Amino acid sequence: MGSNFSFHVSLQIVKGQISALTLLICVGVINGLAQVIMRWAGKGIVEPFSLSNFGPWVFASRWWLLGLGLSWMTGVLWAVMLKKVPLAIALPLFTGSVYVVTLLGAFVFLSERPSQLQISGIVLTVSGIALMVVAK
Repeated sequence: MGSNFSFHVSLQIVKGQISALTLLICVGVINGLAQVIMRWAGKGIVEPFSLSNFGPWVFASRWWLLGLGLSWMTGVLWAVMLKKVPLAIALPLFTGSVYVVTLLGAFVFLSERPSQLQISGIVLTVSGIALMVVAK
């Protein structure tokens, strides 16, 4: 009974770690999308902020503000995830997923063309993320 209990506890810990890693990658994906939203929306904001044009500026900036809010939210979730995942694993997963999603989002939504070096970076980053998740 003792070894069976130990195996069950170990399995629960592994499941908890995998779900924490999955959540961490999702937080990185949301942050990457937030960066793309802010870039896309920022291109459309032509007037600088002032108190006299506060209402129109907020309306024109609504997508930029959404991206900013999402980015802030992921910062809070990042801090929460650091309690569950070691920093040496969390940082590469988070920053890697942000990099990949931001670059792909810029290509798809902003018509920014990635260089061959950036494409190689995506392949290496995704490979590294996969290795980290499998190794854990």
